[in-house]
Amino acid sequence: MAKNGGAHGAATLFGLLALASMVKLGFVAGGGHDYAMALRKSILYFQAQRSGVLPPNQRVSWRASSGLFDGKANGVDLVGGYYDAGDNVKFGLPMAFTVTMMSWSILEYGKQMAAAGELRNAMDAVKWGTDYFIKAHPEPDVLYGEVGDGDTDHSCWQRPEDMTTSRQAFRVDPQHPGSDLAAETAAAMAAASIVFRGTYPGYANLLLVHSKQLFEFADKYRGKYDASITVARNYYGSFSGYGDELLWAAAWLFEATEDRSYLEYLAGNGEALGGTGWSINQFGWDVKYPGVQVLAAKFLLQGRAGDHAAALQRYRQNAEFFVCSCVGKGAVNVARTPGGMMYHQRWNNLQFVTSASFLLTVYADFAAISGRGAVHCPAGAAQPFDILKFVKSQVNYILGDNPRGTSYMVGYGASYPRQVHHRGASIVSIKRDPSFVSCQEGYSSWYGREAGNPNLLDGAVVGGPDEYDDFADERDNYEQTEAATYNNAPLLGVLARLAASCGGLKEEEYEQETATPVVNRTSSSSSLPATATAIGIEQNVTGTWARRRRTYYRYAVTVTNRSRGKTVRELHLGVSGLRGRLWGLEEARYGYVPPRWLPALRPGRSLRVFQHSVEEIDLSGHIAVDAEWLAYLGAFRYLRVLKLADCKNVNSSAVWALSGMRTLKELDLSRCSKISDAGIKHIASIESLEKLHVSQTGLTDNGVMAISSLINLRLLDLGGVRFTDKALRSLQVLTQLEHLDIWGSEITNEGASVLIAFTSLSFLNISWTRVTCLPILPTLRCLNMSNCTIHSICNGEFQVLIHLEKLIISAASFGNIDEVFSSILPSSLTYLDMSSCSSSNLYFLGNMRNLEHLDLSYSRIISDAIEYIANIGMNLKFLSLSNSEVTSQALCVLAGTVPSLTTLSLAHTKIDDSALLYISMMPSLRILNLSRTCIKDERIKYSKEEMMELQHQAKSNSSMHVAQLPPELRRSV
Repeated sequence: MAKNGGAHGAATLFGLLALASMVKLGFVAGGGHDYAMALRKSILYFQAQRSGVLPPNQRVSWRASSGLFDGKANGVDLVGGYYDAGDNVKFGLPMAFTVTMMSWSILEYGKQMAAAGELRNAMDAVKWGTDYFIKAHPEPDVLYGEVGDGDTDHSCWQRPEDMTTSRQAFRVDPQHPGSDLAAETAAAMAAASIVFRGTYPGYANLLLVHSKQLFEFADKYRGKYDASITVARNYYGSFSGYGDELLWAAAWLFEATEDRSYLEYLAGNGEALGGTGWSINQFGWDVKYPGVQVLAAKFLLQGRAGDHAAALQRYRQNAEFFVCSCVGKGAVNVARTPGGMMYHQRWNNLQFVTSASFLLTVYADFAAISGRGAVHCPAGAAQPFDILKFVKSQVNYILGDNPRGTSYMVGYGASYPRQVHHRGASIVSIKRDPSFVSCQEGYSSWYGREAGNPNLLDGAVVGGPDEYDDFADERDNYEQTEAATYNNAPLLGVLARLAASCGGLKEEEYEQETATPVVNRTSSSSSLPATATAIGIEQNVTGTWARRRRTYYRYAVTVTNRSRGKTVRELHLGVSGLRGRLWGLEEARYGYVPPRWLPALRPGRSLRVFQHSVEEIDLSGHIAVDAEWLAYLGAFRYLRVLKLADCKNVNSSAVWALSGMRTLKELDLSRCSKISDAGIKHIASIESLEKLHVSQTGLTDNGVMAISSLINLRLLDLGGVRFTDKALRSLQVLTQLEHLDIWGSEITNEGASVLIAFTSLSFLNISWTRVTCLPILPTLRCLNMSNCTIHSICNGEFQVLIHLEKLIISAASFGNIDEVFSSILPSSLTYLDMSSCSSSNLYFLGNMRNLEHLDLSYSRIISDAIEYIANIGMNLKFLSLSNSEVTSQALCVLAGTVPSLTTLSLAHTKIDDSALLYISMMPSLRILNLSRTCIKDERIKYSKEEMMELQHQAKSNSSMHVAQLPPELRRSV
């Protein structure tokens, strides 16, 4: 981080477009292992460990959804996450460490993962974990740390899909603290927030909110988690205590936020919590000290230590103790087997090999990038090249270069463990044999089998050999043949690093390279004097775009007063090498100065500067957006679209900064719950507004009436705002309105009568209101009256038919179904949603022959009514009959009458195998949902892909006979 100037001096900002220079080790091709393949398999393994509802793109096909009621007994949704190893328990501490290490691997070697085509898969693996952590943290001071009980789980040998063991959830809270668990989860979510910052900024901010709350909870209510969740003690006991996790979380929060209070915590608590005192050569799910020490050393080597350089230097000394001990040049060294593997313990030794290999790799790269070079050990210098060479030897050992010639990564190489200690892999897939496997049957029929596992646990790194390089491939040898998520997670980064080099290391001087900017990763100007400390300047690449074969970068620069108690005044900034408009600064005679509304920069405050004039800004979901942010945005003179939906800290006083925007066309404040009537009065001065979203805000009648001054509005979203007829009448002056959303309001039929004043209205949502009938609205094309009691869509006393194209009346109730549709021109409708409706007959479909979308799910229709669908099926493309009473015989009527149907949902219906023949006569069908039906032959359920391919090939003007069906279907029919 660059700093410059005294507290009352001038700061100078140089080279915003200069790309940061990086140093890295050189590589040449070589080596005998396919590290890219090993990387792909290692990431794939995490899909085999998934708990919860598996997605359609699940690549480990022998697994199915499981643990679907986790947390239900505790009144919380805990579906999802990962099983830790070969059992079916979800242990929070190792799961969080796994996610932290996967995230760190991506942060250091994401570019190499992308080159191998695995970055998206790795990010998906992280998100599977963080999605679960969000659920497990329902309150600031509550965290669920385990689902299931290891004792009862270990008494059963069952597939996760068959689980009958306890799924009780255990939590930590202020009365039952768990600092180690909460802090590790905070670290995982902070690290993951950096991973998603560039692609899912709203999600990244959400992770940061949870991370900060968890860290505060962990630090405020201190205690070991296994004293509160005692069932975890025999499986993942916290032997190292919680000091290392608190420091670990603080380090990751500093890395994610650059908030120096976390760096101060790391430096100030290093001695008390053991970070600067403990020199340890083992790193894993329990002991985090070496990881903290390597991160702290990184901050020091990058010049980010500031006033805490002395403390971080002590962390660095311990980090180098770890490095020296691992590579065999320390005063105390890690033992090695005769074959050269680092050895700590018999039970799952490889977890420490993979985690150490990762720390060694990143430390070698940190040392090289910083120009630090060799690590000075008691037994001689360890050059970065030598460290990486040693790492490569450990990875090669895992992949098969060992005395036994065995690969300890399942599925890699010719010889690998076949009897992995893993419940799901050792029992036939539920997709091949859905017969229930009980606790004891699993032990008697599957656990003791001498044959290899029926399912390949591809990519799993098992516990590995003993101190003599011996290994017994036996299912009951859980110390050696059980795999775990935390074995694989650190290995991802190491494999990506080796894959990028093709495995060959070249011992040469470090070469300088120009680095391509990484979107949303922070870089610092290196032009500034190292002694300046009061002003910090950070620059971020916030976007890129290409035009005419040239790539352009959009930058944001943050200038921060980092002094203690001193206010910076008369700040001047010089800019060079920058093309494009600057927003957030005002041009002066010599360079730039802050805007007039910011005459001084108080301690800890920042000035945000943007390059380029933008027309659209989307900050939806950003927790950090507040009054100060909006003040910056007020400088965007040409802004046309501003999206602030779900920004919880945007309040009425903050939006005053937007009142001067004369070009703003669209403003989205949806679900900004702190916006009240006072805020709308500021917005009412933006006469250029054409689209305004203020759904689920704190408005009342007075706020809605203030909107009437925005006479150019074409779209108004007031959904969820509980205003009355009085307020709606005030909006009659908005004659250009085309889109009006007022669901959940308190309007009545009397108030709805004023809608006739909106002569251009084409979209109207009045769901969840007391409106039973509308006036004739000739221009209306889309109407939503879901959850209303409908007497008639429109008052038909003038016998005028409206040309509705889309009608949504889900969960509505009707007086007379004939009256409901009497005012609609049947041939105009193309979209009709009547899901969850009370009508049991479909005769009202009548002449709706242009329908393309029909949703009758959860309705009371009877099979005889299907003929009405057949009569209007010529143009139908989407049909949902899920959760209805439809039968296979009813589908016979549809066969041959829906030539254009591409999507059909029959989930939760009574159809059986005979329905497949009729379905196969729908030639355009591409998407078919048959979940939870009465189809008995399990082979049918998993032949959908074959059937879809057959239908794709079928001609639309021909019928399909039984003889044309795939063999599995033909035999069953």
